[in-house]
Amino acid sequence: MSDTIEFLSSMTQLALVDLERNSFEGPIPDLPNCTQLQYLMLGNNKLTGEVPPSFMNLSMGQVSIENNLLQGPMPLFNTTITKNASVEGNGFCLDHAGPCHHTVTTLLQVAEAFGYPLLLARTWRGNTPCKAWSFITCDIQDKIRTVNLTKLNLTGTISPAFANLTDLRELYLSGNNLKGSIPESLTTLSQLNILDVSNNNLTGAVLRFSPGITLNTANNNVVLTGNSPPKASPPHPSKTTHHYWIKLGSAAGSVVGVLGIFGVIIFICKRRFNLLEKIMLGRERKHGDHYFENLIESYGSLSLKRYTYKEVKKMTNSFKEKLGEGGYGIVYKASLANSEQVAVKILKESKGTVKEFVDDVFIISRTSHVNIVLLLKFCYDKNKRALVYEFMHNDSLDKFTHRKDSSSTAQISIEIARGVEYLHRGCNTRILHLDIKPQNILLDEHFLPKIVDFGLAKICKKDQSIVSIIGTRGTPGNIALEVFSRAYGEVSHKSDVYSYGMLILEITGGLS
Repeated sequence: MSDTIEFLSSMTQLALVDLERNSFEGPIPDLPNCTQLQYLMLGNNKLTGEVPPSFMNLSMGQVSIENNLLQGPMPLFNTTITKNASVEGNGFCLDHAGPCHHTVTTLLQVAEAFGYPLLLARTWRGNTPCKAWSFITCDIQDKIRTVNLTKLNLTGTISPAFANLTDLRELYLSGNNLKGSIPESLTTLSQLNILDVSNNNLTGAVLRFSPGITLNTANNNVVLTGNSPPKASPPHPSKTTHHYWIKLGSAAGSVVGVLGIFGVIIFICKRRFNLLEKIMLGRERKHGDHYFENLIESYGSLSLKRYTYKEVKKMTNSFKEKLGEGGYGIVYKASLANSEQVAVKILKESKGTVKEFVDDVFIISRTSHVNIVLLLKFCYDKNKRALVYEFMHNDSLDKFTHRKDSSSTAQISIEIARGVEYLHRGCNTRILHLDIKPQNILLDEHFLPKIVDFGLAKICKKDQSIVSIIGTRGTPGNIALEVFSRAYGEVSHKSDVYSYGMLILEITGGLS
């Protein structure tokens, strides 16, 4: 069963309700008129949202809401039922009654406008959104800078409460099923740079935003009023120079001829050959960079921040501190301009195309889960490629295997499983990692495990169960036989399940 319990609100004569151990989802309805209710058992479901205020005043004999996904403040029940109330196993912001942090309150108002979706409730738990909440990106001072809820099949409306996130710079809500209008309160966000609400079912008027905001309202039924006309994209270089080259055709021909003669002279005389080589390489790179820029432009406002190789070298202090090395690159410790620590992976030369690299970067950058290391930025500069990840303070899981603390090992195992499940089922596109092993599980400052290193990953549509591979991939012993075998050539997402099983054996000492 997968349904809501909204029907309870209309049943005012209820005295006993036992709906435990089902799969009910959504919020608990407000029950102010159920004055005869004495026994309410809703435990072990998938209920989300805040406990309604009416619960605090009902004179019930027993209440069970344990083991759900309830959020917000822990309820403070009427004194007559406090001793008979079971509330553990939820995601309340505190372990006692009391108000949540103001950012938690705001984000839960946002979730309420979406109907408290299960997808958000799984990680929007506790009182620190910047530490473990999916789809939220913060700076080093724990200020929420980005909320990315792209293509999550969200319904409902856009909450005006977004305006309470006063440090917000980027808000992505595209590709959902949202209705209603764009709240006027969003125009008060002074630091907002990007607002993408494209591909929804929004209506109404869009009021004046700051001219500096990149606003994307495509594929809705909204009317732009009071806004400055969108800045025209700079014309493609090839278009702006087309007539210019026609007019200079004869001159260009002459130049080409001269360069040809010059090249022959250089070749014959065996002088300045390196100069000619640099000119030719420059032309190839210019063509490659031109294609790369077109790809980046096609992603529009979803683009990650891109660094030059010179900037990467500076932030790593000329690659001074090496954190680790794998089959696909070397990882260095780095610092951004705001002193935030990050990890930079310099990728080894790859045979993959520019398009494959760009596609993979942007798909992986849109993964947002508490158990997946966050890709922050990237570098593509004259065939130099690098990925910038959030920094993990406690190294990789292989440094902590075979420990006797069975409770922490069990919790780590559960968290890794959630990460794998997200890659397979929670993303917009299914991601097969193909190298799940302790070395690719990093631990943050709270020893929360996060999956990293997508160097082998295969990205496919959600409805695909089998994908093709060429050649040996992954680490022998950790990967399924169909991945290791050159002859088989096809894998499914269950290959990651096999690797996960091998990882569990390893961290519990089963392979020692």
